[in-house]
Amino acid sequence: MGEFDVNPSDVNPAEEEKSAAEIAKELNEASSESAQLDMLLEKIASAQEEIAKSEEEVIPQSPLGADSYVRISEDGMTAYLLLGTPEEGADPYDIDDIMDFIDENGVTYGVEMGRINGMLIAGMYDREEEIAFGTPMVEGNDGYYEYFFSPDTHTGPKVLEDGSVDYQAMHMLQNVKTGDKLALYHHAVAGTEGTDVRGNVIKPAPVKDLKPLKGMNISNEEDPDIYVSLIDGKVELKGDRIDIQGTHEIRGDVDYLTGKIEFYGDIIVNGNVESGVTLRAGRNIIINGTAAAASLFAGGDIIISKGVTGSQNAKLSARGNIFSNFLEYCNVDAGGNVEANAILDSHVNASGKVIATGGKGRIIGGYVHGMLGVVSGSAGNNTEIKTIIHSGYEPKTYEEVVRLTNEEKAQTEKLQQVVAEMTEIIQAKAQKNWKAKALETKLPELEERKNAIYRNLDTIRSDIEFYKMILEKGKGSKIEIKGPVHAGVLISIETSNMPIDKDTSYMRYFKAGGRVQSEVLVL
Repeated sequence: MGEFDVNPSDVNPAEEEKSAAEIAKELNEASSESAQLDMLLEKIASAQEEIAKSEEEVIPQSPLGADSYVRISEDGMTAYLLLGTPEEGADPYDIDDIMDFIDENGVTYGVEMGRINGMLIAGMYDREEEIAFGTPMVEGNDGYYEYFFSPDTHTGPKVLEDGSVDYQAMHMLQNVKTGDKLALYHHAVAGTEGTDVRGNVIKPAPVKDLKPLKGMNISNEEDPDIYVSLIDGKVELKGDRIDIQGTHEIRGDVDYLTGKIEFYGDIIVNGNVESGVTLRAGRNIIINGTAAAASLFAGGDIIISKGVTGSQNAKLSARGNIFSNFLEYCNVDAGGNVEANAILDSHVNASGKVIATGGKGRIIGGYVHGMLGVVSGSAGNNTEIKTIIHSGYEPKTYEEVVRLTNEEKAQTEKLQQVVAEMTEIIQAKAQKNWKAKALETKLPELEERKNAIYRNLDTIRSDIEFYKMILEKGKGSKIEIKGPVHAGVLISIETSNMPIDKDTSYMRYFKAGGRVQSEVLVL
């Protein structure tokens, strides 16, 4: 036997059987691993196959080439096409391909075939051409009224180049005659929708109609859109109302022979008003000339184009404003502002402001009070004429509040005495005191006195509230002089005074710390 030969008798049968079982198990395990390996190899082969296929696929290129493109404007209302130059030997561009290309780039509306054909025929390459247009949206119009008069009821004075103010340029009222057309209504017009080149619809804003006009002495019966005047008078527009107010117009001068004129509406004088005349208007007084020593009373404004020379006898009183080119030697009282180029030796009282308008505005002499303040180009003159300029509440107003407060206290004490006396009588009567019968006859008299005191207290307290309101209204007022302030001027704010003992200029005066203070006015 050879060196490695095995004698069968030397092999243990049990060991031989065990070896066979183990070999079988190992063969089974090897078979399972082989099956798993085969599956894995199949998957790898399949993946490699897919990769190979994808590598073999060719991504289709646009028939228009890589240089062609479509551009849409920012507002979306215009589209541009650029066609790249075809390669040598390539087929011409096809219109269908171009249309597909445009559609793929989002342009679906307003494409103009003629422009595209023109590009192909003319060989327009490598430059943008407009090929699509949107339809613009058109906004509608709200309803509106066309007025055949100026809607402005008042235009202020015109400041001229030299700094003065032209009061003749002012317009306070507009006259209309019966049947005059006042307004025409234009109905709302709806807008139209638009579409951009992407096909998006653009809607206009909604429109609205206005309500019919209201008013006094107007009519739209013949045509609901046309409003006419029913009377001769003054036209005013306030919101959605047109009112025609009656006016009294005088074409020439008014002299002492005319005497007194009273009118519930406006009084217009297209001339001068001489001394001795009284004009009383429920609304406005407009004088297109001068006024002398006349008396003018208006429930609205007073406008005097050429000024007043009053000889210390003219009186102007208005619940509204007073405008005049100049005011000389007159007494003026306004519930609003007083405005003039010059105020000379006059007594002026305004619940609003006093304004000596324009660069040449001046206040010389007299007493000028503006509750809300005073503005002037200059104050006083070289002769040091006494000129008092006052703002805020007047001392007499404060004195009146003190007086009324003391009166209220006195009336309250009287009331307490009357009530105490009445209480004593009532108590005596309840106790059947022998004095009660004699005292009872005094009760009616005491009751009447009590009621009278209550009425007085109501009036006093109402007046106190009124004057306190004035005190409050004038707080924070200022006096501004935009030019020379001459010696002889007294600056007064509320109850505090500042005499000017030497010339100065460009000053603002105000009250602080209980006294009048001043600062340089920066123009």
